[in-house]
Amino acid sequence: METGQAAGANSVDSLPLKSGNSDSNAEVADFERALASASASLGMLQSFADALLSEGSLKKARVAYRKILDNDQTNIKAMMALSRIDRRLGDNWAACDRLRIATKLNPDNLQVLTDLAAVLRDLDRPEEATSIYQQILVKKEDHVQSHMGLGWIDQAESQLMALRGFLEMPVPDSDTILIVFGGTNNRLWMTFSLLHRILRKTGVSVIYCRDLQRVWYAGGIVGLGHDFQSTVEGFRELVTRYGAKRVLTLGNCIGCLGALRYGLSLGAQGALAISPKLRLMGDLEPHQRARLRPILHRGPAQDKNIHREYLEVSSRPNVALIFGEQCAGDVYNANVMADVPGITLAGIPDSSDADSVKDLLVRGLFEPLLQDFVANGVVSQEIHTLISTPRNPQYGL
Repeated sequence: METGQAAGANSVDSLPLKSGNSDSNAEVADFERALASASASLGMLQSFADALLSEGSLKKARVAYRKILDNDQTNIKAMMALSRIDRRLGDNWAACDRLRIATKLNPDNLQVLTDLAAVLRDLDRPEEATSIYQQILVKKEDHVQSHMGLGWIDQAESQLMALRGFLEMPVPDSDTILIVFGGTNNRLWMTFSLLHRILRKTGVSVIYCRDLQRVWYAGGIVGLGHDFQSTVEGFRELVTRYGAKRVLTLGNCIGCLGALRYGLSLGAQGALAISPKLRLMGDLEPHQRARLRPILHRGPAQDKNIHREYLEVSSRPNVALIFGEQCAGDVYNANVMADVPGITLAGIPDSSDADSVKDLLVRGLFEPLLQDFVANGVVSQEIHTLISTPRNPQYGL
C-alpha cells in the first residue's frame, strides 16, 4: 500500500544525497528523522533508496530501505538491497537472516538464492552454500554464478586433498566401509561435502577418492598406492584398521570403472555405478576408439577390459548400473555388461543427461537409492522399479 503525498510535508526529493559510507551516527540519525517526516509513494522511496546506494551512502540507504520494509514487509527488492549493504558493512549474519526471509517469501527467486549461497560461503558454511547452488542448477542448469560458486567451494575443499587423492571419513564401530569414486570433475555431480550430508545418515565409514592422475583410476590413487595393486593393498589396510566386515563401492561417470574394478579386487559385496563410463575399447566403433585413445595412452599397459574381467571370475560384487535411457553412451556401456551374472540395469526414462545424479535428485530418488544400496549391498527391486518408471507429466513428476 502506497503512502500518499501529504499537504505541507517534505518530499524525499528535498533530502540530500551524500557520497561515502562514513556518515557519522549523528548525521544518519538526523537523516532518519528527516526521512520519517517526508512523504512519498513506495515507488519514489524505492528510487531514492536506490540513488543513495548508487551514490555510496550505505548507512542512509539502509535507513531508506528499512522504511520501505516498514510499509511493505514482503518487498524482496528492499530485502536484497539491505542484505548487500549489510555485507558491504561487514555484517554477513544480518545479510544471511534477511536473505533467508526473502527465500521463504519467494523460494523460486534465483537471485535471492544466489545471494544467500554467496553469503553462506563467506560465513564458511560450504555445505549449506553448495546445497543452495545445487537447488539453483536443478532449476536452471546453465546458471553461471552457481557453477562459479561451486568451483570456489571445490577449491577450498580440494585443499583437504591437495597432497593425496583420498579423504577418510571413518565412523567408529561401523561394520561397513563405502569407497566413493568421483567422476571427471572429482565429484558425483554434487561435491563430496554435500554428498557426505546424505551418506553420513547411513552410519557407514566412507572414503572419497579422486582421480588426480586422470587415468580413470587405473594407475592407483595418489597417497594410497603407486599403482593399481598397491592401491588395493592400501584399501585393505584401511578396511582392517576400521574393522569393517563389508565393503561397498560407489562410482559416477569415469568413477564407475574404479568402483567396479576395485570392488572386484576387494571382494566387495556390492558396487553402484551411476552414468557408467567404462572404457570398453574392444567393443567400440573405430571413430569411438579414436576419441578415447588419447586418454587410454595415459593409463597403464595392463589395464584390462572390465567386461572380460567380470566374466573371467567366479565371484564378483552385485553391481547396479543406473543410466539415462536416452544417453547413448551410457546405454551402450550398461548393455555390454548386461550378460554378466549379478549385474542389474536400471534406465531412467526420458533422460538424456550424461550425469544421471541430477535426474535422480529431481525425482527424489537419489537419497533413497543410496540408503537402499548401503543397507542391503544391492539395489532392491522396489528402487529399480521406481527408477525405471516414467514420470507423470500431469504432476511434473
